[in-house]
Amino acid sequence: IARRTIASARLRSALLVSLVAAAVAALGERTIQRHRAYASELTLWEDVARKRPLNPRGHNNLGLAWAAMQRDDEALTQFSEAVGLEPRYPDAWHNLGLAWTKQGRFAEALSCYAQALRQRPDDAELRNHVGVALARTGRLESAIAQYAEALRLRPRYGAAQNNLGNALARQGRWPEAIAAYRRGVEYEPDDPELRLNLALALALHPDGRDRSV
Repeated sequence: IARRTIASARLRSALLVSLVAAAVAALGERTIQRHRAYASELTLWEDVARKRPLNPRGHNNLGLAWAAMQRDDEALTQFSEAVGLEPRYPDAWHNLGLAWTKQGRFAEALSCYAQALRQRPDDAELRNHVGVALARTGRLESAIAQYAEALRLRPRYGAAQNNLGNALARQGRWPEAIAAYRRGVEYEPDDPELRLNLALALALHPDGRDRSV
């Protein structure tokens, strides 16, 4: 019996190793395929930008391709080129704001978002990103107002609910934060960040539980 148990354990161990190896290989293959796709996009838009250097859309899309490859400086350069060529280009302003946000340059990001909002005030995703930049600079009330506006425009917006919950939690408004996380999980039940934030909030502040549940 002991030998069979040891053999079974070895078999399970070998199977586990095989499964892990297969999973790692699959992930590696997906990563390779993703990089190939990004490289293909990059080549395409580099060609467009080279042949049509005054085309703002080409520069914006080249910036997106660079951003997908985590080449932030190159992405920022291309988004800047796009808005320089076409100042009334809200997507490029939005992308430039995201690029500045990623570099922690929130004043620059908010300036870009303001340009985008002038042309597209009803963009829920843009409002959410404005809220993120405001929250990162400690302007929580203003951030909450932006998240609320994003949710008015797109009621079932899990990312905005999550960010709203984070801002409320930073203010110590735990029942409201928990309610925001709950709504986010309801809208996007497979979002691991929302589930984790809700679980942590409930564990740390059980008095914030919804008594109706």
